[in-house]
Amino acid sequence: MTHSLDLDFVKPRKTELPGPPRAHIYVKSYSKSNRGFIFITPDCVSIGELEYEIDRLQKELEDIRKKARRKIAGISK
Repeated sequence: MTHSLDLDFVKPRKTELPGPPRAHIYVKSYSKSNRGFIFITPDCVSIGELEYEIDRLQKELEDIRKKARRKIAGISK
């Protein structure tokens, strides 16, 4: 499975001022059109293909949520 999105999780370094960790979701892979649009799915020529890509992106976001929860839980221990 190709992943379009991922988690960037940053814990403050010991040399920095104390603060909470920061998390961002970033675009890992994409394609760009000649009109300047950034796409995170391949071309979809049917509603079935589009629904598949939407489901895939939702699953990626759920996986990222789980990863973030594990990382945050690991800090609070």
